[in-house]
Amino acid sequence: MAGKLLLKTNGDDAQVSFKPAQNEAHTREVYLAALAFALAADVAAGENKGRKLSHDFVVLSLQKSSLPENATEAKFKIDNSGRDKIGALAAWITDPGDPIPIQAVGGWLPK
Repeated sequence: MAGKLLLKTNGDDAQVSFKPAQNEAHTREVYLAALAFALAADVAAGENKGRKLSHDFVVLSLQKSSLPENATEAKFKIDNSGRDKIGALAAWITDPGDPIPIQAVGGWLPK
């Protein structure tokens, strides 16, 4: 199955739309991950106590929405008010209960 998956943002709103190549009436699940890059964390306890660890790729949040039969888009709110700023978004669509993506899309957010 092929189709077209699009991710659009406008301020703190994100819209993921999916148009299958063929007229298919299936319920889908849509996921949106907010990503950050080049983060550092001071370790307060454990074997790495006192060290500063760097993280090149971090998922800050993960949202899921059902895409009912014949629906073509899901809307999400992006919360970029935290200490670690979102640098990119990734979205993917799956069949319900199946973790394998049908299609995925992503991109950098404007600075």
